[in-house]
This record gives sequence, C-alpha cells and structure tokens, in this order.
Amino acid sequence: MSLDYLQMFAGLFRCLDFRDKLSLVFYAIEVLVFRVFKWRIRDSFLIHLGGMKYSVKTNTGDLGCIYVVNCERIYEKVSGFLVKEGQTCLDVGANIGCVSLSWARSNKSGIIVAIEPHPATFERLVKNRELNGATNVKLLHAAASRQSGTVALEVDDDSSMAHTGGSDMPSLNKFRIVEVPAYSLDEVVRKYQLAAVDLLKIDVEGYEMECLHGAGETLRITDRVIVEYHSERLRQECRNLLIQNGFLLQEESGSIFASKKRE
Repeated sequence: MSLDYLQMFAGLFRCLDFRDKLSLVFYAIEVLVFRVFKWRIRDSFLIHLGGMKYSVKTNTGDLGCIYVVNCERIYEKVSGFLVKEGQTCLDVGANIGCVSLSWARSNKSGIIVAIEPHPATFERLVKNRELNGATNVKLLHAAASRQSGTVALEVDDDSSMAHTGGSDMPSLNKFRIVEVPAYSLDEVVRKYQLAAVDLLKIDVEGYEMECLHGAGETLRITDRVIVEYHSERLRQECRNLLIQNGFLLQEESGSIFASKKRE
C-alpha cells in the first residue's frame, strides 16, 4: 500500500468505533490480498461511521471519499457552507454519496440532487441511499456538461472515479470508454423544477469548466458554490467565471468556496 493510502487508513481508523476498527483491519487485509494476488475476497464491504452506512468496493477510492468528507470534513472548512433544514442542494460528482447523504442527514425536509456518471459508482450511490433511508436525495446517472447529450467517459472498474478525454486529469491505468447521458446544470434545474439552489458542490475530475459553462441560469439562482479544482489553469478559469457571476471567493484545501455578494 502507498504511504498516502496508509495515512488515509490511519485517519479513518481513528474516526471509527471499536467494532468498525476491527472491520477496517479485515478490509485492509483484503486490499493487500487483492493488490498482491489480484484476488477479491469480497466484492463489497459495509462500513459504519457517525451513524451513516456505506457500501464500498474493495480496492477503489471509496474509503478515501468517506475519509475526506466525514473525517477531514473538507467541505465544512469555510464558515457559512453548512447545509440547513429545508435547503435545496446539488451534488455534482456525487461519487458513492458521502456528501449528499451527509447533507440529507441535516436536511431531511430539503431537496438534494446527486449527479454521478460512473456506472459502477452510481450503483453504490443507489445502494448507499437505500442503506441510509435518504428518500429526499434524488439520483441522476449522468455527467454534468456544457450541454445535454452524451459524454464519453474513461472508467476503470478498480476506481470510483471517471475522467473525460479532454480533462486536465491523467488517464486511468486501465480504462474502457463508456457513453453516458449528459445534462447541463440548467437542464437539471428545469428537470427537478428548482426555483433556487442554496448550495452547489462540483467535483468532476477536471471537467469543472464544462460543467460551469452549462450553468448560466443555475448560477443566477444559486447562493453558494463549492468547486474542487484539479489544475492551476482550472482554478483561474473557475475563479474568473464565478466572479463574473457575482460571487465572493475564498479558497481552502484545493476548493473554491463562493458565495453571493450581499447588498
């Protein structure tokens, strides 16, 4: 295992109660067996954390997602970006649902739309919504893009991430190309009849600007935005677009936290 993986594992271990600490040790053994012998003892694994349940796939980035959202709390590091009861939220690049399910727990009466393009990751997102009874989380298997249509994705079944061919992200080690539906965020807002968006989070592996270019109407009705950028070029382009749309910006841990200017 890499040093980064071991650091993440140690941090997650500290967050768990005794029962799940033991389960996590067994999971680490399974990952080691897979990496050495390419043999999966179990395809999936159930982890409990802070009252939440997550189904994760062995040897993917699922645990890392759980760790950064629930232990490092990367999307809560700037004040004013917590979700409150009754709010409407968009989670673009929802992965296995860590952010959406966290929002749903503190916002049972609001609407949360979770968008995820990776087919296998989306299956785990569906499973995790069921495990947590988060009926107010609406799921959309699609990519958020400049316009509605289809997008070609590079996907790897041993990764929970997906990339587009033109993004700033390096290609996955072994990938196949899949076509998935694509919607502009403006089309998503119309599809779910959202009058306003309280919080929009975007983490789309180098596809941030394509996503934002399809969100002209959406940004006009959005109060707060979190964009996780993946290159310096994308950082600057995202900053410029958000400033042009009337947002004030802060940065923390590789993400832009944007909020509307108050009169």
